[in-house]
Amino acid sequence: MTELDLFYQHVPDIAEMVVNMQEKTPEQREQWKNKCLEYANSLGSSAHEFISKTFIIVDKYLKKSDEERERCGMNNCDVAIHNSK
Repeated sequence: MTELDLFYQHVPDIAEMVVNMQEKTPEQREQWKNKCLEYANSLGSSAHEFISKTFIIVDKYLKKSDEERERCGMNNCDVAIHNSK
């Protein structure tokens, strides 16, 4: 299985992670991400590399989402309601 196949297999999990992360503050996100990466170190270099790459994608999406929320004047509650529709 390639890394891309693995990513595609876990898209639903990654999407759920993004939704959950949107509800957290940037500081909470960073703490959670650091804990995950610390744990990933214990799983071996391949797992750590995959999880690190996944976080790059998640971070880019969240940054774009945060910028959009700021532009629209939405807070975390508004985003949660907007995303649930």
